[in-house]
Amino acid sequence: MWKDEIVEEIHRIRDEYAKSFDYNLDAIFADLQKQQAASGRKLVSLQPKQQSDNKKKRQVIMYRDEDGYWIVECPSLKGCVSQGKTKEEALANIKEAITGYIAALESDGLPVPEYNFETFLV
Repeated sequence: MWKDEIVEEIHRIRDEYAKSFDYNLDAIFADLQKQQAASGRKLVSLQPKQQSDNKKKRQVIMYRDEDGYWIVECPSLKGCVSQGKTKEEALANIKEAITGYIAALESDGLPVPEYNFETFLV
């Protein structure tokens, strides 16, 4: 596939800029607004999107099963369970499962459950 050197350079510069803020969109947006105020030119034309409650992080429970796999459950989303050979794989899988679970509820017009549990050590 043909690559445009100018486009590649722009992608590299943009990635370096984002990396300098650890890819934190709020920090990038704040910096762009600061540059905009200093220069008097409009750099940012949209307000940042607020993260909905459905996109926030959810607590999960992780444990090993008898076969050595890591099982991960999201108690606030009934039946949302995944697994992986490593903890990292299991966490990546549950993130995908949570995203899919919420997307399916939203596409069906169903409410997304709140965080409705507490944990205790007994």
